[in-house]
Amino acid sequence: MQIIKDILLVGAGIAGTFLQRELVLQHNASVYWIDNDHFLSSSILAAGITNPVTGKRATLIPDADILIQKRKEWQDKDPLFARYFVQKNAFRPFKTIDDVNAWTARSTNMPVTVHYTNPEPEYIHTDLGGIEIHNAGYMHVNNFLQEAKKQTHCINAKINYSEISIEKHQIVWKKENISFKHVVFCEGNQVRYNPYLSWLPIIPTKGEILEIEVKEPICRHFMFSTGIYIVPKTHNRYFVGATYNPDDTDANPTEHGKNELIEKLNAFLKVPYKLTGHWAGIRPATSDRIPLIGQHPHYQNVWFFNGLGSKGVFYAPLLAEYLAQSILCQTPIPEQFTLSRKTLKFDINNISL
Repeated sequence: MQIIKDILLVGAGIAGTFLQRELVLQHNASVYWIDNDHFLSSSILAAGITNPVTGKRATLIPDADILIQKRKEWQDKDPLFARYFVQKNAFRPFKTIDDVNAWTARSTNMPVTVHYTNPEPEYIHTDLGGIEIHNAGYMHVNNFLQEAKKQTHCINAKINYSEISIEKHQIVWKKENISFKHVVFCEGNQVRYNPYLSWLPIIPTKGEILEIEVKEPICRHFMFSTGIYIVPKTHNRYFVGATYNPDDTDANPTEHGKNELIEKLNAFLKVPYKLTGHWAGIRPATSDRIPLIGQHPHYQNVWFFNGLGSKGVFYAPLLAEYLAQSILCQTPIPEQFTLSRKTLKFDINNISL
């Protein structure tokens, strides 16, 4: 006898986990959730930062206000998210007088920032002061992902696409004899092996991070954002990252990446530290650095959630809600997160299957 469920959900990184919790906890959907724990996943190495001000010019990211609001709503509605998310303002130092002048000229349009001097002078170098960024924070991502899997049974399996039959009104997983109304692929860079979605304009982008240990805790009042981030991991251990390299898709950490991070860290941090870890992952990015969610243009019951890049925890709460509402209630997805947006410069008519 064939089992019937609402949704087959493939992937348990940041995208898949937020979507699974939205579908099940908020919409009571029946979800069959699978993941293969592939070692190239960038989610398991993510520092989980939510910072509304990013980039070399310290600009406010698009939709920052609604992203902040949605993150706060998730803190209220999801106890697991609330347990592992830490709200902590960020400190971004000025490096030059030009930085100070540029920020001063734009500060009236930056309601999430205030000028600050040096918040921890015994630990960091910053003669010119910097910006205190409100409504920032970070999440202990790996703890959140693993606990979410335990709370809701996630099956460790690698899907064979040839065993998936996509029909007009159902999707059949022939091996398991289960049929679904929809399938959602949240596969990150592994989507390039997916015959239904390999055309998605996802750019594999390598990122490397370090773990350091210091004798006494730093980041007492802020996390730091200074061309690199410094984010607490445990009492006296910290993540330092991250590099951004779209030209390297090898998942092995490199001496070049390590040295780049150490050079930036040494220019900022005053106190001695011990290097205790060095890892790399491959982020799924897009050309305009905004994620993609939506429906396959030819298969109405095939969906995708991808391209979170380095801002997964910031975007995922909002986009999980948009995608769940679109799948279950046919609510239109805002154009800025779809394949149709102009900044993506992607011609959906050129897709060949």
